[in-house]
Formats: sequence, structure tokens, C-alpha cells
Amino acid sequence: MKLDCKVDLGSRSWAETTVVDDPFRQVVDMVVIGQDEYTRRDTGRPWEHIDISRVAERFRPGLVLEDPDHAGVATMLSGVQSATMDGTAISGVLDGSLALTARALNGIQSRVMQPLPFTAKLDDQGRLIQLVLSLPERQEPKLPAGTWTIDITGYGSVAPPKAPAKYTEAPEDLYQI
Repeated sequence: MKLDCKVDLGSRSWAETTVVDDPFRQVVDMVVIGQDEYTRRDTGRPWEHIDISRVAERFRPGLVLEDPDHAGVATMLSGVQSATMDGTAISGVLDGSLALTARALNGIQSRVMQPLPFTAKLDDQGRLIQLVLSLPERQEPKLPAGTWTIDITGYGSVAPPKAPAKYTEAPEDLYQI
């Protein structure tokens, strides 16, 4: 899974693209500007607009703009069991079960139910710029061992996202759910 997310707190907006390749490829784009959400599944398909203020609170997007940790990295790192630091690199082991609620791990939760080796890199200001988890092999369905990586870039330089030029309105029955 690859998650590319941009957050601009000043304009109360964010945009993300999620690509999942396990077990098949799916691309989901989402832009949220204030109370307007625009979503499309698979590039080339039309965007759909949803008025978030009309959606039940429990179904609203997962990002709380006062806490821009969209990927849930803080949750994952709260489970660090051991770590050593060498300059701007950190390596250690974290409790994967605490990472289950991290949005960025959607789709691979079954592979993080145990202690996981990790490495992290910090920039020259001490901010996290990369986190790499070593994922174990899975038997059913068979998946090889691998890595999960999150790169964090653009601190302070993200332009506010714009609404797509063309979109359709969500069906009225969506708001009745």
C-alpha cells in the first residue's frame, strides 16, 4: 500500500492518494476542503462530491485537522519496545498490535500482530522523515517478507489542495445512511 497525503492546516484541507496492490490494484483519491469531500476510485473515473456536514459524525473522514498525523505514525511509535539512536537514525522493535489502528496500515493488519523491527530517520531539526517496518512472511495467503515504508516530506511547504474541476454530487440516499 502506498499513501500520499498532503495536509494544510491553515486552509483546513487535505488531499490523499491511496494505492493498494494486495490482492489487486486499487487507487483512491480524496480531497477534503472544509466541509466538502471529493472522492474517486481509480484514476480516470469521475469525482464525487459529498457534503461532510450532512454525514453522520462516525462516517466522516478519519483526519482530525488539529492532529495532522494522517498515517497514524504516533500510534505506531507509542509501541516502541526498544530503540537505539545513531545520529539521525533510530532502529529498534515496536509492538505491532498497537499499530493496528494506524490508517496507513489498512490492508496489512494481519502482518503486524507481533513485534516488528523498525528503522526511522530524522531530519536536521529532529522531525521524522522516514519510518520503515520489517514485515514477516505470511502463510495464508502466501506473502513474502517485506518492508512497509512511510516517507514524510514537505514540512511547511504544502500548497492547499484544490477541488476538482468536474464532479458529480453524491446520491441523496448516501446521506440517509
